Amino acid sequence: MVESLNLSKNAPLPGGDSLLLAIAGFGLRIHSNSQNLVRKLEEHYREFSAVVDDEINLHIEWSKKANIVQTLIPETKFLDNQILFSSPGCEGVYEFDRQYANLKMDTPRPFEIIEYFMRLIVAVKVFQMGGLLFHGAGISHKECGVVFFGPSGSGKTTVSRLSTYDYVLNDDLVLLLPGENGWMVNSTPFWNPTQIKPQPRSLPLFGLFRLVQAKKVYCTKPGRAAAVAEIAASVPVLSAEPGYGDELIARAEVVTQSVPVFRLHFLPDDTFWSVVEPLIGLS
Repeated sequence: MVESLNLSKNAPLPGGDSLLLAIAGFGLRIHSNSQNLVRKLEEHYREFSAVVDDEINLHIEWSKKANIVQTLIPETKFLDNQILFSSPGCEGVYEFDRQYANLKMDTPRPFEIIEYFMRLIVAVKVFQMGGLLFHGAGISHKECGVVFFGPSGSGKTTVSRLSTYDYVLNDDLVLLLPGENGWMVNSTPFWNPTQIKPQPRSLPLFGLFRLVQAKKVYCTKPGRAAAVAEIAASVPVLSAEPGYGDELIARAEVVTQSVPVFRLHFLPDDTFWSVVEPLIGLS
């Protein structure tokens, strides 16, 4: 088992610093022994800095003395109230009940590992809140939340870049959460320089569109079972963990009962909006 850093839950690491990211109403407070690391993370996630009451504490102990280059996807192990996380040069643990995580790294390239670990934390936290971390592009189109989804290469970043006059919540990972009047789509801070920089927003979710590259633009409506399967398959982290299987399918069924799901056959231009708008109540 990964060892604890032996720190109190809210204490920063000695000689370090901290920052707080706000994600869909909860916070991820990052403490580190490296002030320089915190400053770089703060710059990267600047738009998501805000004050929130519900905080998860993540303590990072980083050393770059080892010449270990991360080439493999880190191994994760789910226990009753923990996720264990490990790969060459790093080890981490997230304790669900305490909302506490720590990560130790000996690597010259810490950012990919930190973001990967943060995604694990957010995936579990949002699932506990009744929602889903979702592999999709969230777009604010005329104040309506629309999510385009599908596997890597299906066109999520393409439709985001084509939506010139819209806000992109994130072109790869968004949060779906139940609200008082229906499901909401929320931004996540996760991005890299090849992606569109996300904007922090939360909007009512009007439709989910599974992307299919085609030679003409049109939409079809999948059957309920197919829609549920496609939604569940687009949930990263938890869809690969057998212990979440039944509950994940049940959660996907709840989403499809409240939010219309379509298959969008599209061309690499913005004509898809003329098909999407009537389906989400815009005409």
